[in-house]
Amino acid sequence: MWPQDHSLLARKIIAALTAPFRLGGQRHTVAIGISVGIALYPADGQDADAPASAADAAMYRAKQAGNSFRSCAA
Repeated sequence: MWPQDHSLLARKIIAALTAPFRLGGQRHTVAIGISVGIALYPADGQDADAPASAADAAMYRAKQAGNSFRSCAA
């Protein structure tokens, strides 16, 4: 997958999960937010922990932006 594919995938995931839905016998509408951090192996780390740490850091940058995604390169 190329970086633009990751962006498209992240946008689709965010759109699907942030769509409002109903709870409680259709009386309450609920909307959630989502933040996605993207890291790629081996570009963002050579061992098992490095890409996970990089994705976590990217996710926190995405949280600051609100309902978005960030890659390690962003």
